[in-house]
Amino acid sequence: MLIDGVNDGPQEARALVHLLRGLRGHVNLIPLNPVEGIPFTRPPIPRVRVFAAAVKNAGIPVTVRIERGGEIQAACGQLRLADGLGRPSRWTPAPATR
Repeated sequence: MLIDGVNDGPQEARALVHLLRGLRGHVNLIPLNPVEGIPFTRPPIPRVRVFAAAVKNAGIPVTVRIERGGEIQAACGQLRLADGLGRPSRWTPAPATR
């Protein structure tokens, strides 16, 4: 998952290439989907394209995933417990106890 200013820069792209060099595989890049209540944002599209190009130019197949389901808060990274409703998943933080 690409997060604006966190892991979407040229240094992180080079680190990913270094990590994957010599392995067979395919990289799916997923720009962060907006989620209310978290301090992170999606990287700008030009930065995502530069990141993808760096990986591709190193000979590693890469796909930038398109967002689907964002309008109903069901895109990748958005599925979470909202306003205390629903059944928490194992990824939902436990409520604070007093």
